[in-house]
Amino acid sequence: PFRHHINSNKVFTTSLSIKGGNVEPSNTLTKNVLVLVDGFAHYISGHVKDYCRQRSIELIEIVSPYIRNYFKQVENREIPLSFQAPDEGHESEWWEHRVQKILQDTSDGMVPLLNVAVLSESDSGVSTAERVSVCIGCANNNGIAPQLRNKFLMNENAQKIGLHSVRQKLASTWEEAE
Repeated sequence: PFRHHINSNKVFTTSLSIKGGNVEPSNTLTKNVLVLVDGFAHYISGHVKDYCRQRSIELIEIVSPYIRNYFKQVENREIPLSFQAPDEGHESEWWEHRVQKILQDTSDGMVPLLNVAVLSESDSGVSTAERVSVCIGCANNNGIAPQLRNKFLMNENAQKIGLHSVRQKLASTWEEAE
């Protein structure tokens, strides 16, 4: 698995292994971190939060831009800045800021070694989770794959590899669809 060594203001991904085992220098402190996107439903995120608390996993909760815009436009409510997920293209700055907070909580002389995972509770947060996961370099990320959230693209990809799929047409108006 990829892990992040933090040194000063730089984060870099590294993995050391000898004969299948991980080697960690004696001055490292391993911290497990979960970034939870759009964790609102207690029956899901409540269990995730309890799990993290019980196992001393640092939890970073963020709200996707889609949900943030909903709260702003429909409910006239602002999401606090500390809970806002980065907008597209600003993931690196956001992660560096979060890393600084983790550094503040680390014992003197210890180099944190981060095991990081990103989880989205909502469909609307999946693209945010993908962007953050790719930025951080999580070993288990799927990359950025919009075709997994777009039925038109899914069917197009199925047709390209010879699978049967529905006939479809992308249209903006009823006249184009006819």
